[in-house]
Parts: sequence; structure tokens; C-alpha cells
Amino acid sequence: MDEIVDTRYQKIRRNKEELIEHLNTFSLEIKPSVGIWYFTPVGGRFHDSFVPFKSIAEKI
Repeated sequence: MDEIVDTRYQKIRRNKEELIEHLNTFSLEIKPSVGIWYFTPVGGRFHDSFVPFKSIAEKI
């Protein structure tokens, strides 16, 4: 079973000045990622694909 994540830090209440200070000092490490489906998306429930089909090798 997975360990339960401690989210108690999310309940911190801040007034307007504290929120602004937090936003100005908070840093977030951004780790972008893209699924292989992004490069050649397939059709959806209500439309066909907008791009031609490609094999996985072509996508990579």
C-alpha cells in the first residue's frame, strides 16, 4: 500500500500581505514532460485525428 502524503502544510492561513510575501519568495522547480501521444494525437470522441498516423519509431 502507498504511503499517505502529509498535506497539513496546505491548511496554513495567510492574510493578504503574507500571501504576497509568499508568492514573491516561493520558488518552484518546473519539470516539464510530454507524452508520446502529444506529437501525433489521435482522434477524439467527436472528431477524427487532425494529423496523419505515425508509428512509435516515427514519433520518437
